[in-house]
Amino acid sequence: MWQQSLALPSFSANGSNLFLFEGEAECRLGLVSARLAVPAQSPLTNLGNSQPWLTICAQSLHLVAYEPKIFVL
Repeated sequence: MWQQSLALPSFSANGSNLFLFEGEAECRLGLVSARLAVPAQSPLTNLGNSQPWLTICAQSLHLVAYEPKIFVL
């Protein structure tokens, strides 16, 4: 596993609001094999049924997320 410190923006949505988070993470990264199964009743079904081509594992994750900036869409 590769020890890495990252400063990455992230976002999330809730209704018509978009949240932008600045944050910092420290973890050990590695590549892993994975398969994706989405049940037919899941709201994520429309995202498609293709399998991921790259999957990354983050062990010993320490995450600090700062106060989000909120954008109304």
